Amino acid sequence: MEEAPGGGAEARARSRQYDYATNSNLVVTTGSPRPRDDPTGEPGALRGRIRARSFGDRALQTRPPELEEKSRGRNARDAADPDLPRRDAKRARRAAGEVGVLSLADEAAYEPRTKETRAANEALLGVIQQQLGGQPPDVLADAADEVLAALKSDRMRDPDRRKEIEKLINPVSDQMFDLLVSIGKLITDFHGASAGAPSGDGTDMTLDDDIGVAVEFEEDEDDSDSNFYQVQDESDEDDTVELNGPRAMQMDGELYDDGMLNCGAGLTVDAQDIDACWLQRKISQAYQDIDPQRSQKLAEEILKAIAEGDDRDVENRLVMLLNYEKFDLIKLLLHNRLQIVWCTSLARAEDEEQRKKIAEEMMSKPRLATILEQLHATRASAKERQVNLERSIWGEAKRLLNNDIAGTDGAMDSSAVDRYIESGWFKGQRQQLDLDNLSFLQGSLLMSNKKCELPPGSFRIPQKGYEEVHVPALRAMPYESAEKIVKISEMPEWAQPAFAGMTQLNRVQSKVYDTALFKPDNILLCAPTGAGKTNVAMLTILHQIGLHMKCGEFDNTKYKIVYVAPMKALVAEVAGNLSARLKEYNVTVRELSGDQNLTKLQIDETQIIVTTPEKWDIITRKSGDRTYTQMVKLLIIDEIHLLHDNRGPVLESIVSRTVRQIETTKEHIRLVGLSATLPNYKDVAVFLRVHPDGLFHFDNSYRPCPLAQQYIGITVRKPLQRFQLMNEICYEKVMVAAGKHQVLIFAHTRKETVKTARAIRDSALANDTLTHFLKDDSASQEILCAHAKLVKSSNLKDLLPYGFAIHHAGLARVDRELVERLFVDKHIQELFRMPRRHAHGLATLTSISECSGIQHCMAYLKIILERDKTLDERRADLVHSAANLLDRNNLINYDRRTGYFQVTDLGRIASYYYISHRTISTYNEYLKPTMGYIELCQLFSLSEEFKYVIVRQDEKMELTKLLDHVPIPVKENLEEPGTKINVLLQAYISRLKLEGLSLGSDMIYIRQSAGRLVRALFEMVLKRGWAQLVEKALNLSKMIDMKMWSVQTPLRQFPGIPNEFLMKLEKKELAWERYYDLSSQEIANSPDFQWDDMVHGYVEPFWVLVEDNDSECILHHEYIMLKKQYLDEDHTLNFTVPICEPLPPQYFIRVVSDKWLGSQEVLPVSFKHLVLPEKHAPPTELLDLQPLPVTALRDARFEGLYSSLKHFNPVQTQVFNALYNSDDSVFVAVPTGSGKTICAEFAILRNHQKAVSCETNMRVIYIAPLEALAKERYRDWERKFGEFARVVELTGETAFDLKLLDKGEIIISTPEKWDALSHRWKQRKPIQQVSLFIVDELHLIGSEKGHVLEIILTDEAYCKSHLQPHPDCGAFSITCKC
Repeated sequence: MEEAPGGGAEARARSRQYDYATNSNLVVTTGSPRPRDDPTGEPGALRGRIRARSFGDRALQTRPPELEEKSRGRNARDAADPDLPRRDAKRARRAAGEVGVLSLADEAAYEPRTKETRAANEALLGVIQQQLGGQPPDVLADAADEVLAALKSDRMRDPDRRKEIEKLINPVSDQMFDLLVSIGKLITDFHGASAGAPSGDGTDMTLDDDIGVAVEFEEDEDDSDSNFYQVQDESDEDDTVELNGPRAMQMDGELYDDGMLNCGAGLTVDAQDIDACWLQRKISQAYQDIDPQRSQKLAEEILKAIAEGDDRDVENRLVMLLNYEKFDLIKLLLHNRLQIVWCTSLARAEDEEQRKKIAEEMMSKPRLATILEQLHATRASAKERQVNLERSIWGEAKRLLNNDIAGTDGAMDSSAVDRYIESGWFKGQRQQLDLDNLSFLQGSLLMSNKKCELPPGSFRIPQKGYEEVHVPALRAMPYESAEKIVKISEMPEWAQPAFAGMTQLNRVQSKVYDTALFKPDNILLCAPTGAGKTNVAMLTILHQIGLHMKCGEFDNTKYKIVYVAPMKALVAEVAGNLSARLKEYNVTVRELSGDQNLTKLQIDETQIIVTTPEKWDIITRKSGDRTYTQMVKLLIIDEIHLLHDNRGPVLESIVSRTVRQIETTKEHIRLVGLSATLPNYKDVAVFLRVHPDGLFHFDNSYRPCPLAQQYIGITVRKPLQRFQLMNEICYEKVMVAAGKHQVLIFAHTRKETVKTARAIRDSALANDTLTHFLKDDSASQEILCAHAKLVKSSNLKDLLPYGFAIHHAGLARVDRELVERLFVDKHIQELFRMPRRHAHGLATLTSISECSGIQHCMAYLKIILERDKTLDERRADLVHSAANLLDRNNLINYDRRTGYFQVTDLGRIASYYYISHRTISTYNEYLKPTMGYIELCQLFSLSEEFKYVIVRQDEKMELTKLLDHVPIPVKENLEEPGTKINVLLQAYISRLKLEGLSLGSDMIYIRQSAGRLVRALFEMVLKRGWAQLVEKALNLSKMIDMKMWSVQTPLRQFPGIPNEFLMKLEKKELAWERYYDLSSQEIANSPDFQWDDMVHGYVEPFWVLVEDNDSECILHHEYIMLKKQYLDEDHTLNFTVPICEPLPPQYFIRVVSDKWLGSQEVLPVSFKHLVLPEKHAPPTELLDLQPLPVTALRDARFEGLYSSLKHFNPVQTQVFNALYNSDDSVFVAVPTGSGKTICAEFAILRNHQKAVSCETNMRVIYIAPLEALAKERYRDWERKFGEFARVVELTGETAFDLKLLDKGEIIISTPEKWDALSHRWKQRKPIQQVSLFIVDELHLIGSEKGHVLEIILTDEAYCKSHLQPHPDCGAFSITCKC
């Protein structure tokens, strides 16, 4: 074949003439050999040649000339007057809380990129941790960067590297340095990340020719731009989704398919949560700094954007409005666009007519009708609503596929619309508030005054790396002309012993003297620290004691005084102080805190209880015996300015509960608040119900010792340099006072107290200044050395011989008390302390209508002062939101329609054990009957109470060792906080010693919560009736209390037995039951039981559990108390358990000690010869009687009550004679809707007739098992019988209910409220005069609350048998099956 012209070899030659190899010889070269890595011009990959971190490092940014001129002018002004406030953007952001000095970290910190280098870096951090001690992670990371930079430097040799490293992390041994070098070689991805970065003080900025200059720009509000993104509407054909299949549909511009419901998981918004301002709140959450006007305008634009068009158009418009960074909000709006548009329109409707019109329009479209149904729903759960939504969507899809749209597009009947219009949602639906966003997280860190000005005479001193601000002391306030100092000798003679050793009161105490000692008024005292507020509290205590003085004798059985102090250390100090000063009055003072618990008997014997806010909140919130809380006549709250703190809700709960008790019982309780200087002291005075005569406010000019202040601001940014500089400054300031005065140094964590104390001591040793703190030949040195051998804390043992000490809640109580005594006696010169730990409080209500209880809180009183008219709605919204939250977590049953809620068993457990709703919800979700100890410990570690527990870098090595010593395997990763919690719990039970201070502190925190959390787990399992898990949970609780494992010998629970002897017994591996068969020679202890008051106290608690044949289900449980005085007597228990056919062979009765391990007994109960009674009796035959007319009542007034009826129904006709014409007891069991309420009214009307004829008095008791039913019956009968009988409803407060019982003729109550009154019927005459007793819904006697119904009926029958004439008894119930 002939070759085409221009093809073949000729064409190939033409194509190669442009190759690089052909033309390379034309390039002029230098003649020198080409470097190996010189570019050849050939295309090649960039893999391995560039680093992502170097992108943009050569870019140079400059500023416009006008901004440079403005910056130079501002810098000149700052230089001219250094006292002027700096206004640059960084300082503004710090003031706004965006950036803190302590949060500034090195911007170029090294981050490992492989597993190998990450492991090497962790080893390096461990070595540095050993050298520097327990330091924050940023300090360790910065030190590691500096060490790596020294190790990787090519300009240093090993001796120079070692000197540089020793400057950073203290002297190192040869072995340690070799280890550092070897670790440095393993880190291959470190490239001097910190090179070129500015130093903390900004003085060592370097220039690199290859990289460029590190430029830092001043930010200004004027040069900020907004970037807008354009969204492309076009899409490729390949990206088009096929939506025309049999499983897709289109409706109102929206597309749905079978996967959309799953795609929107977590995005669905409850229609009931959407109100008029819902969208505006969402925008405010997305844009933290947006102003309300802008937020409202943006909300209107979004509503307009999502109201029309298909999803793609709506998404484009939303992106234009919100930008891509708010993608989550865009997804939420897209997924719920119909709900948002229509629910907002309904909520914004001006009147009922407009609402009805919108509702009719929604009814005409099935999708919108579904939204309307969601609005009307009251108790549907989220899962039910989702099912209903899916059902409606697929129903609509089916109708579309069948072309049957015409039948669904018509408007629904007006009655359906009216039904929705009349629902509670349209008439004022409660708003669902985001409680987490409303929570006050800043606490005492809030700065409401954004502009701070230094007092006159203040001055600044700039230093290298920091700046000092000096504030001079205020001059003392001059004495007023009529001001008088109170002498102790001028006080009443009986009050003087409390002030022994004092000659006079100070100025503050003298001004408060008359009100505190001679008046019962509430007091708020705001005075500086050291003004003697404790003595003012003593004056109020003496006033209460004096009220019970007669003929020189004090009756201390009529009152109790509670002193609330914020810290355990302060509680112990106040308790000791009051106890010593009140000995002359025979007053018993006891401490009630996390360190000291009191029995009920001890509380009864105590007149003054010194406690923490959390402890007193727990006591007052429990619904048990409140006899001693009702005896409280004086409540003193120290440091009440903590209302501004995170534990403020606890104080609010205490005060609110006390005020409510005062209003309910009409018995005065004096409130005394002691506080530091407050800016809004008048608001706090209103909160405490303090009159102007009882309000005392003193500023710092009344301070007994004038206070000069120095503030030091560290400007160094590098964490390691900042840490070292802070210690140097602290040492210098301490040295100023060393040898002259004692010094208190406060640190923000327990670990910091130890680190700071050691740093100051080491600096003193290095500078040979230790004699300034402690003389070599002084007596204090001998005393401190002697006591150092006795303390338990190793850190305290190390510091005491040098005159230094630490004090925080992590120390043992004996160590804290020792430190306090040594500091008071001036043997310790420097004391390092830590402030308190914060907590949260809870509140209780029973319905939204009772949200008036919130009127006792601080926020309510604040808004009242500002005259906010919308407060009632806001309060109701808060309660509604909290009720929804508790309902979702199964703590209450909340009826949104009526606003009533009823506590569940989970709610009672959470309140009793002071546990958060999230913890209870987690337990409820993960509890399974087959769980073992591994799963129980794992579930315990998920408690929300430990959400702030983290795994620190320096703890991993010790946690790894602990993992090998704990008996219960831990499945989780060591990085997980749950692993740490689990390990520390087991370490506490095993009594393992910890080396790290942070681990010890966390163990104390976990130990304090472990007992109540596991007890709550036990109660939950007990309610579910899981027998095997009940035993495990109870055993775990007792193991925590006893600090021993159940596999160890129970003899370890008794103190005084030598450990060697116990170990020998455990090696024998004898079952505990065999110990009873051993002789006294075989065991050195007699097995006979002997009651020891020191060991057993006065009572021993036990659980009686009735288990089924397989020991899987608990059929009955009962808690009994074995008292010492009845030890030798027989105890009889009566209880009822269910039984079914086929008859089980046996049940088991297990008796278990509530606090002792190994103390239990199991008794089988055989059913071999059991004979069961007959089954249910047949129901009463309903007779075919002529309906009874209303005129059968034979009283015109009675007939008027039933004017809407002509005849009674067959059931009412058949029971009419027994109820209206006789006094016999009656039991009526009929189906729901049979008119049994009217049957009860027959008996009430007969009782009224007899009362009118003076045959008997009228006192009718009606028992409704549910709170909502009782309130409904009260409203109904108040309207019906209010003309001729007084209808009352019991409240639950005993004193007030007795008054209602005395005055009422028809008394409506729940079983619990009546039980609180009826058990003392012999002393209460109104209960003896009951003429008719009605119990509604009696079938609930088989429910969880059935025992209360059984008790009140038994009491009534017993009362009936002892009194003549006896009351009639009527019981009404629906048909029930057993």
